[in-house]
Amino acid sequence: ITAQGGSGRYNYAGGAGGGRVAVRLTGSGAVFSNWWKTNITAYGVSFSGNNNAKASSAGTVYLQEAANAEAAGLVVIRNDLALQAGAVSNKAVTLYPGNGTGCDTPEALKNTSLAIAGAAKVMLTDSLKIAELSMESDTSLDLNGHVITVNRAKLGNAKLPMGTYSAGDTAVAGFVTDSGTGGSLVVTGDATVLILK
Repeated sequence: ITAQGGSGRYNYAGGAGGGRVAVRLTGSGAVFSNWWKTNITAYGVSFSGNNNAKASSAGTVYLQEAANAEAAGLVVIRNDLALQAGAVSNKAVTLYPGNGTGCDTPEALKNTSLAIAGAAKVMLTDSLKIAELSMESDTSLDLNGHVITVNRAKLGNAKLPMGTYSAGDTAVAGFVTDSGTGGSLVVTGDATVLILK
């Protein structure tokens, strides 16, 4: 299942970005296998070097399993075409949340998780609260002066402890940047409820 972007061809033309895919599983106990998680895609395209055509950004894939509440699935921004043999790193940036007509608002995304993978570059367009953030080692998140608040975060193979991190902090180096000012990544941890009688 794909919504791939397309290559720009001539005169510094930009490639078309990846589209949007949403798949909701409704059968009792239905889950995505790892194969499906990496084979439902909305890649951008890598710079080919031909006629100065430009790279394009990844789109989004939304995966919601049967056990997930509505709007509590996983948003995947993956740009694996950038890793193919002979391709240079795709430097095009995916804006998230999208800011066009029909795009989800930050409030609508509050129960989702976000996975950034396959050399994808993501830039926040607004402050955002989500359940979980995971990033592969070849990806980046530009805070763009905004705050992203998450219950849990995993950067590469490392779980990020609770705390507030700016782009200059060692714990997020190589993953988080800030082209604006005052942006931060806040990890709250999972809430604990104590009931006393």
